[in-house]
Amino acid sequence: MTASYREINYTLRPAKSVERRMFVDLFHRLGAFEDVHNYQYIGFGSIYFSDFLLFHRTLGFTEMISIEHARSVTEKDRIELNRPYGFIQTIFGESTSLLPMIDVSTKRTIAWFDYDGIFSKAALDDFFIFLSRARSGSICIASYNIQDNLPPPGVTTGKTPEERIKDTIGESNEVLLPQNWKTLLQGKDRALLFASMLFNQAVEVIRKRNGEMSAEEKLFVKPIINIYYKDGAQMGSFGIVICNEKEQAQYNAAGFESLPFHTQVDKFFEIQVPNLTFQEMRHLDRNYRSGGKSVWHPIPETDAKKYWNLYRYFPHFVETEL
Repeated sequence: MTASYREINYTLRPAKSVERRMFVDLFHRLGAFEDVHNYQYIGFGSIYFSDFLLFHRTLGFTEMISIEHARSVTEKDRIELNRPYGFIQTIFGESTSLLPMIDVSTKRTIAWFDYDGIFSKAALDDFFIFLSRARSGSICIASYNIQDNLPPPGVTTGKTPEERIKDTIGESNEVLLPQNWKTLLQGKDRALLFASMLFNQAVEVIRKRNGEMSAEEKLFVKPIINIYYKDGAQMGSFGIVICNEKEQAQYNAAGFESLPFHTQVDKFFEIQVPNLTFQEMRHLDRNYRSGGKSVWHPIPETDAKKYWNLYRYFPHFVETEL
């Protein structure tokens, strides 16, 4: 027996695989605004297009745009070769430059900016650009490495963590730092720091947009996810939904707050991946809510509980024989 591709993908990045499936659950809730099949999706496909494949198959998206930063013609050709569906539009360049050219004002949109590096000014800029024009009922998510940009090993002099944060976000964005930002510079707390900055950016954008709008057209933003996990690097994902007062009933009907991973800005939901074999996962599926004190036996109780907290979002696996 050999592991299938899906099995290998889960083994390499288990928390990321879980997060994508959590997003499917989240995006389904947008049906309260309109048929989710009609939504436009913007993402960073890279050569794998993992999110594009999953979201098309589970949600039916056919208007999908992948923003790609190709460093060479060969890399561009490789991305095009791996594009799984002809309806996916690939555009090449920096997201901050390309986002203004995408129509998000007339089309409800899900934008997932899944950056491959540490949190940077680009995340704040992309949030600003998207929310400056996004239509009510749209979602914007940013994912990033929350780790500090530390000096190289052996270098003992240099800038302080406070100075490094300011360099990372740029002087113009220092106003977005929360009041307690200096207490959020270590470890997991950095997920709270960056979420606060993104939310402050969103609130400021909406405040400016609302200046000339009628009462029913005025917009508001609500945080819906603030996720932390560790897949090698420490990662964070923060997302908001934008809505106008006229569609408040649709927002309420979506029930985002009832999602098991729904969080506010000052807290995060941690994806804790259990150390389990596929056979053990199947055993736990069979015994979920079956009662008794040792339904997880012989599996460690801590791993069983981690799995049951997220079992709906774990990918399914199929073994293939060569």
